Amino acid sequence: MTFYDGTKTYGKVIDHDVRLDLALIKSQTTGKPVKIFSGPIRLGETVEAIGHPKGYEFTITRGVVSAVRKQSGATLKNSALVEFVQTDTPISPGNSGGPLFLRDAVVGVNDWVRVDKASQNLNFSVSFNEIRNYLERQKEK
Repeated sequence: MTFYDGTKTYGKVIDHDVRLDLALIKSQTTGKPVKIFSGPIRLGETVEAIGHPKGYEFTITRGVVSAVRKQSGATLKNSALVEFVQTDTPISPGNSGGPLFLRDAVVGVNDWVRVDKASQNLNFSVSFNEIRNYLERQKEK
């Protein structure tokens, strides 16, 4: 893992949730902690995605929240529904797993994009509620 300032470190996956398409990684070095948003979230809020789309490191894109909805996850279609933040923020390959920020708090983890002939700007991030619940379950372990 490489921090924005160039510092490099290593991490180990200590847990994962296939339904949510999330993994918890323990890093040898810690950075600045982030806050997890606590809702509700308003439609039309401006959000920013951080990631490395197509190898362009530390890129930020901006858009708005279109909806918060529960639907099948990206990996398991027949499991319990997952709550997503739907946004028109550009999320490309390489952004997956990166944060979706609303001001200074994480509102989602960038996950997948709907790409087909008749759709545009349908990008989905695992919601802050799902993230918070996942982290709470980890504390209980």
